[in-house]
Amino acid sequence: QLWTCIRADFVPMVEFLNTFNFSEEFRSWGSHLDVQAFDIAAYLPQKQQLEAEGIRFCSYLELDEANREQDLVSFHKQIEDDVPFYEPIIPKERDDIRADNIPDESCFVALDGNNIVGMASLDTAVEGLLQNGLTGVHRNYRNRGIATILKALVANYAKTQGEVDINAAGSGDNQSMRQVNEKLGY
Repeated sequence: QLWTCIRADFVPMVEFLNTFNFSEEFRSWGSHLDVQAFDIAAYLPQKQQLEAEGIRFCSYLELDEANREQDLVSFHKQIEDDVPFYEPIIPKERDDIRADNIPDESCFVALDGNNIVGMASLDTAVEGLLQNGLTGVHRNYRNRGIATILKALVANYAKTQGEVDINAAGSGDNQSMRQVNEKLGY
């Protein structure tokens, strides 16, 4: 089996692959955020509403140092199965997700009590390209705006660091995250 990735708007390549009976198995989308034009003020009322409901937002570095790595790894494993992929994910043999190019200070979490219920981060895997890392919210907390606030905090962090652009990508099947990104200006 042979897989390839192309842009749908690159018509000559689509036609070429069609002549060899390639079929679409997975569709993804990409977008960019102009970080310097981003204004977190628009999201503060929603953040305050969630905080009034008991959801607390903080950076990874603000979590209890003794438990934060294990707590984040545990949460990451909870939401990983909900991320749409076109082939099975091979489980990692290590429990250090921060080794996935996630700078500690750019990782933000949502907490209900002491339990992580959401996370978002930046990924610096490709030199010179800032990307959104995994963003996810526990199933019982979805559709409340938590992912929007987490991604807004990440974008605001990038802005304070002088970054100019964040890349976001995702599965075509993940319309919820696409809507979150569009709401934020991606």
